[in-house]
Amino acid sequence: MGSGSEGSRGPLISVALCTYFRPQLLGECLESLVTQNTQYPFEIIVVDNDAGGSAYEAVKPFIGRASEKGLVLRYVIEPRQNLALARNHGIAEAKGDWIAFIDDDETAEPNWLENLMEAAKRWDADGVWGPVARKFPAEFPQWFVDADLMPTARKDENGLYKGNLATGNALVRKVVLLEREGPFSEFYGITGGSDTELFGWLGGKGWRFFATSDAVVTEFQPVVRSTVRWNFRRSYRGSFRETREDIFQLGRITAWCKHMWLAGRDFLLFSQKLLVNWRRPRVGLILASRHLGWCAGRVGAFVGVRVVEYKAQTKQA
Repeated sequence: MGSGSEGSRGPLISVALCTYFRPQLLGECLESLVTQNTQYPFEIIVVDNDAGGSAYEAVKPFIGRASEKGLVLRYVIEPRQNLALARNHGIAEAKGDWIAFIDDDETAEPNWLENLMEAAKRWDADGVWGPVARKFPAEFPQWFVDADLMPTARKDENGLYKGNLATGNALVRKVVLLEREGPFSEFYGITGGSDTELFGWLGGKGWRFFATSDAVVTEFQPVVRSTVRWNFRRSYRGSFRETREDIFQLGRITAWCKHMWLAGRDFLLFSQKLLVNWRRPRVGLILASRHLGWCAGRVGAFVGVRVVEYKAQTKQA
């Protein structure tokens, strides 16, 4: 099958790709997109979250290549340094009925879009998520890889998605995304988690999200993700987001009671993991940093202390 062309009605799928100071990885991602093997017409929208337009040089060589394949590749700038606003900009630019999301540090398998769309049709889904494989550089600690410390998504016996939903590998109906103004929350655009927050909200509205094992993307893992600091901050912001949502939905007192109970449960689970890994102190240290991050994030949500993950003139990890 060929890559498809727009035709008279425009693309069926708009691939939204946000980027910020990752020119080499962005180029690898675009290479995997312009060589997609699918019958479904699609376009590619690159949203540069650097007001200076630093990603253009990486995008420029692919504009002509995309055109040769009957694709439209558009480059736009979101000058406000905020990941949620960049995602919203991509959705506003999209002409397709479906929005496919991929991160700039990922590459897609050749049949990625084909398999996502086929799964969406098979299940009459409102959204489909695929697996994210990991690519580790040579200098990444092998003990971290062997311990399998990277979380993975799950699905139930009916294929319905379980766990946190993210924009690393997703296909969602545009009409679903437009149910909420934004739709990604600007508040979480500098902390991370705006995707998990949005899709959790949409799931609560009854939209059906499924998982498929066929549509694979591979994500590059920088060495910083093996550090105590990074794992603490990652857990903090996830816990902060989850607790903050409960405060709004349940009220402060009920949310406090809920998260005190969760803190006790998590401590028991953490203790069990420590016992299992007592001979691997480095693994235990990462587990401890994550546990402390979750506890601190809960408190931070009640007192209003959030971690700023995405800062201007810095590179995202």
